[in-house]
Amino acid sequence: MSDTSIRKDELPAEVALALQRGNKIEAIKLLRLARRIDLKDAKQIIDGMIAQHPHLHGKRTDAADARGRYVLLLISALGLLAFLYHYLTQG
Repeated sequence: MSDTSIRKDELPAEVALALQRGNKIEAIKLLRLARRIDLKDAKQIIDGMIAQHPHLHGKRTDAADARGRYVLLLISALGLLAFLYHYLTQG
C-alpha cells in the first residue's frame, strides 16, 4: 500500500481540472495513471482532497444541466409524437 497523503499543490493539473469539472471518477483515473497507484489509494487521496478542500470539487455546470433538461424534453416530445401518430393512424 502506498502513501495516500498528498498536498493540494502536489495534485497533477489534469486531476485538479477533472475535480473542478465535478468529475471525481476521471480525477481518480488520472491520479492512478500519474502516480502509478491502485484504485483504493487513488480514491482515498481524492476523497481526502475533497474533504480538505470542498471548493476544489466542482458541481455540474449550468450548461450540463441545461443539456440534461433539453434531452429530457426531446425524449418527451418524441414520445408524445409517437403516441399521436399511433392514435391518429388507428382512429
